[in-house]
Amino acid sequence: MMCDTKDFTDRLHRISGQISALEKMYVNKRNAQDIVQQIVAVRASLSSLAKLIVEAEVRGCIPSDASSVPVSRLVDTLFKLS
Repeated sequence: MMCDTKDFTDRLHRISGQISALEKMYVNKRNAQDIVQQIVAVRASLSSLAKLIVEAEVRGCIPSDASSVPVSRLVDTLFKLS
């Protein structure tokens, strides 16, 4: 079983870039529609990352504490984000 940590870190870097772009848009007084569109893109990226994390935990790529939140609750939380 291969766990792709590069995909995870690539997504984090992309999200970081999106957040930086969002800040620049605000500072440069871009119009509200452009800013909101960027926020929607960031939220979609974060949602995608959350799905990746849940999948990674199910595959055993990310350690989980058996006494903590069960996977079913993580999935429920994930669907609330979408």
